[in-house]
Amino acid sequence: MPGLVDLDQLAQICAASPLPVNFMAFPGAPDAAAVAAAGIARISHGPFPHKLAMQALKQAAETIYG
Repeated sequence: MPGLVDLDQLAQICAASPLPVNFMAFPGAPDAAAVAAAGIARISHGPFPHKLAMQALKQAAETIYG
């Protein structure tokens, strides 16, 4: 369930699922340790690291080239 951040609900889903449950981290989501403790099997970071890297690259280029 995209955007689900309630750790109790995540734990219920993990307990009820016969398959491993994945979670996509995003700004404002619970931290990796809390999500893992709820039973999440895999944490994805989606596009967020790429977006941060591109923002840093843009800022660096603007500093260098104006």
